[in-house]
Amino acid sequence: MISFTKNVQLISWLIYLIPLSLVCGIFVAEIIVFLIVFLFFIYIYKSKDFYYLNSTFFKIFIIIYIFLLINSFLSKDIFLSLKVSLPYIRYGFLSLAIWFAYEKNKNFLKEFKYFFIPLIIFLLIDSFFQFYYGKNILGYSTQSSRLSSLFFDEWILGSFLQKFYPLLILVLFNDQIGKKYIYLRSIILVFVYLIVFLSGERTAFFLLNFFLILIMYFSLNISKKVKNFLYLIVPLVILIFIVSPIKERVFLLDSKINFKDKIINFYEHNYKYYHKTSLNIFLDNKLLGSGIKTFRVLCDDYYYLDVAKSCSTHPHNYYIQILAECGILGIFIISIFLIFLISNYIKLLIKDRRFLNQKFNQAIILSGLLVYLWPIATSGNFFNNFVSIILFFNLGLFIRNSNSNKL
Repeated sequence: MISFTKNVQLISWLIYLIPLSLVCGIFVAEIIVFLIVFLFFIYIYKSKDFYYLNSTFFKIFIIIYIFLLINSFLSKDIFLSLKVSLPYIRYGFLSLAIWFAYEKNKNFLKEFKYFFIPLIIFLLIDSFFQFYYGKNILGYSTQSSRLSSLFFDEWILGSFLQKFYPLLILVLFNDQIGKKYIYLRSIILVFVYLIVFLSGERTAFFLLNFFLILIMYFSLNISKKVKNFLYLIVPLVILIFIVSPIKERVFLLDSKINFKDKIINFYEHNYKYYHKTSLNIFLDNKLLGSGIKTFRVLCDDYYYLDVAKSCSTHPHNYYIQILAECGILGIFIISIFLIFLISNYIKLLIKDRRFLNQKFNQAIILSGLLVYLWPIATSGNFFNNFVSIILFFNLGLFIRNSNSNKL
């Protein structure tokens, strides 16, 4: 028999391991998610507490889940789509479990730092090591000027750090932790910012800056804590780029990555062909789409292919992918779900800026979610395990910090 307190603690510890598990590999991450959901089910079964299951958040998620099942049975590749849709419900339960643990465990963020901060520091050290010596601490070398650290041949280090940047701020500057080592904590944020830039992932770097702009906007009249954070991080970033001994290496990297050329000529790259192919798939399957994850099956079909360009597993944009694979009905249902999540915040922001001024955590998580769901950006596969775990991890934090009975 697992007591209530022990159950909460076990779920919390497993949640703390999610960022590390994503670095170790998606198989490890899926095991962690399974254990979290399993323990959460044990709590529901024993306590008969259906509060979280009766939330509007979960009810809308169930509607999305039912739609995904229907979409899969009508898919161009039923087996491929069902492999994704049938177990997709685990992500909804993951968000509820995070909401539950965060709400019941009063030291949630304080404990999280002991798991999360060492991981971030190790990634920073390993990334700088790779930047200088061309290989990571484990000896893995890369022919590219981009950084990958423990992700090896997957160029997702910058994206990983950018997506967890809001959580990093929460952990570093939460009230439970106090003001000790505030300058050191700010320096960690600055170095993470620098590594995102050095990773060569231009979308991640753009979204990180967009996130910081949103925080600055929300912080016009916010607490002294946030102002101090901004006063620290901005000068440190400027100082690093002006006087750092790695300045020349940064400019060398920039010339190799050629940021300006890639941004200006964005639609000269294959993305535009993926998007046009997606549009062709959508026009042939307007209502329900072609089926979850079927872009990879159809994109090299000359009936849909825009030009004789290389195919891809997804169109590199969440919303274009949803439109092609789930149709008008799918994009409508998922959009309603996302609009519901942020609408109360937007209303409160318009009517009463003091709401965000008094809620530092909400400002951070809201900004992070808005950036995560920003439509005008390249992205991964919306139905990919890695992407889904991070998305629903952040949604769990978001609905907990909403403090709204409606969620």
